[in-house]
Amino acid sequence: MNFERKKIGEILVEMGALTPAEVKLVLERMPATGNRFGETAIGEGLIGEDLLVQVLGRQFQLECLDTRSFILNPELMASLPAGLPMQYRFLPVERRADGLVIAVADPTDVAGLDNL
Repeated sequence: MNFERKKIGEILVEMGALTPAEVKLVLERMPATGNRFGETAIGEGLIGEDLLVQVLGRQFQLECLDTRSFILNPELMASLPAGLPMQYRFLPVERRADGLVIAVADPTDVAGLDNL
């Protein structure tokens, strides 16, 4: 099966958050900034971080966790090897019979997720 994710710019246009011209502007500025699309769009003042989080969640078909209202379970955190969450930039959310539910800082970090 050939699975291809929609690009962030496409999703933002579908949502009405950016125009095609703004997407083109971001794409043109990316080489100069050395940043990814979302970081460049934020730097240009076109979108905010909250919107980028929503779009990445939509792109990767993941739920978004509002870390401002999330309460970390200290027992769950203590059950993990020291430093592991910092190394792989994740928060343990819930332990289930089939594994651990985590929130990741960057769903595009496939190598980090594979290592985890």
